Amino acid sequence: MHSALFVAHVPKDKQVWDQFASFVAAKHKHQKGIAALSDNVWLVNFHQSPSGLAWLIAYAEDRSISYGVLQF
Repeated sequence: MHSALFVAHVPKDKQVWDQFASFVAAKHKHQKGIAALSDNVWLVNFHQSPSGLAWLIAYAEDRSISYGVLQF
């Protein structure tokens, strides 16, 4: 597995989404291998950012944001 798409479902609670999006944007700035493809879609390259998918999943779980992962 080389990379994965992480797709977060935007919740109706705007505050929850804004907190999640702010966290991801701040973390994303300092990580290689994570590309934002849309407001709620990220492509994670495991060779450049092995922990990227883990923190996306962990923070989504923490905020009760549903998500999907498509592995390549």
